[in-house]
Amino acid sequence: MRSWRQFVRVAVVRHQIIVGPKAMINTCLSGQAHSWAGYFSRVAAILAVLVFAPVNSARACACCSEAGHRYEGADEIDSAGRAMLQQIRFTARAELSGRADDTIGLIERSSDEHEEFPVFVLASAVEPGLLKFRLSREGQERGEISFPLPAVMTRFAVDPRNPADAENPRGPTLYREWRLTGDATLTGMVAKGTHTARVRLILQGRGNHCVDAQDFTHWSLAVEGKAIQFTLSGELDNSN
Repeated sequence: MRSWRQFVRVAVVRHQIIVGPKAMINTCLSGQAHSWAGYFSRVAAILAVLVFAPVNSARACACCSEAGHRYEGADEIDSAGRAMLQQIRFTARAELSGRADDTIGLIERSSDEHEEFPVFVLASAVEPGLLKFRLSREGQERGEISFPLPAVMTRFAVDPRNPADAENPRGPTLYREWRLTGDATLTGMVAKGTHTARVRLILQGRGNHCVDAQDFTHWSLAVEGKAIQFTLSGELDNSN
């Protein structure tokens, strides 16, 4: 059962909300609730917090992620996406990844498990509408892989369930991939047996709900065509 003081407090709050501040001030000045003047000011302060705090919180958490988040879908690469891709910088080192039987046509590899992965010098370029990967190795002939920027890419993001994120007020750090697939033109040492191939570039990184170019830290490029198959991988440098 509510006490009479609780009923009065509820009535005061409702009166302030419905009638408005001006009427409340007039009421206080008329002496009808003079003893409650201090109380009214506290109620007004609390209401201000209740009204404005959710708005500020929503703005602050526009980039917050949620536990259990997962997304995978094909999305159009809009102007913002193209601009972000042009901000990405590849380091000058590219490694040949995978097992010996996964590599065909680029270089000969033995089946020795302890063999070091071949390393290439990479000069990449993300031009408007075009991705280029220029490779060279120990003064040998060079090669280039180039393919048009596709109209659509696959975006993937998932909460990796990292226990360290349990107390993060902005939510878990998501693992993220951008996957771009297309038909590439091959030249030089990468064009053994064919001058065209299907390629798949994957940019890998971590971040919150809002994507930034600096979130991406690693990449891989799978190339597959007639008499050729290999995967290159490396790191990204997006510090600038």
